[in-house]
Amino acid sequence: MINREGQSGYWDNPISKVKKGDLTMHFIDYFDWDSMDQIDYRYYRVRIVASDKYPDLVGNDALIETIYAVVYFNENG
Repeated sequence: MINREGQSGYWDNPISKVKKGDLTMHFIDYFDWDSMDQIDYRYYRVRIVASDKYPDLVGNDALIETIYAVVYFNENG
């Protein structure tokens, strides 16, 4: 799910699926909708930082289900 505009709380951007390599995203935090029940952090909240195919999405946040993502840590920033 991609934010409609930037980092708004609306996760209804018309682009709902992308292919591997279409976007470069940076991890922000873990995300869960539920604040009253068990929190399982089903999503990663990420920021789209680059895209040749979708340049208008750069700067938007997105939610990725953790089962569909691999996160790499770079100690050098």
